[in-house]
Amino acid sequence: MCEISFPFSVIIRLRGKRTFNTPSKTNGAELRPVGDAHPTVNQDSSLMIDTFPQFPPDAGFEEVEHTADWAYRVWAPDHHNLFLQSIRGLYALVEADVVSSPRVTRTVHLQGVDYESLLVAWLNELLHFRDSENLGFNQIHITRLDSTNLEATLNGAAIRQWKKDIKAATYHNLAITPTAAGWEATIVLDV
Repeated sequence: MCEISFPFSVIIRLRGKRTFNTPSKTNGAELRPVGDAHPTVNQDSSLMIDTFPQFPPDAGFEEVEHTADWAYRVWAPDHHNLFLQSIRGLYALVEADVVSSPRVTRTVHLQGVDYESLLVAWLNELLHFRDSENLGFNQIHITRLDSTNLEATLNGAAIRQWKKDIKAATYHNLAITPTAAGWEATIVLDV
């Protein structure tokens, strides 16, 4: 079981390189707390996302070059955190921001033939919530994750900002591979 709950309470101002780790390793991003744990709007901010304080220090994501679509690499010590990093990366790349209320909860039950198919289904399910209900989620509780099943409870709100349209997460060159520190994957998004 894996759970994250994060406020949209830190502004990360990007400076060229788009690499994100846990707060101790931000690689060129400036972290600045803003008020309490509720979503805020800062008119001069270039990006408002969470810091995912519960993530291990060896988890993160970065945008990578891709000729036609949009791609990013995620890494984490285990599959649970890898799946959470995939959402963190997606929301950061599109510069997602949600309103503070009203809050909504959704439950997700996904099946796949392997972790890769679950990862694509997971991202596409969250894109579906954005497209069909204009929802983004900043509290994610994964209650079950194995190579063929994912169950999660999502808590979030209406999206206030989403800067780039994404059609779908794809299987293009997708492989979740072991590393010395855990697992990594490069995700290609169809834009």
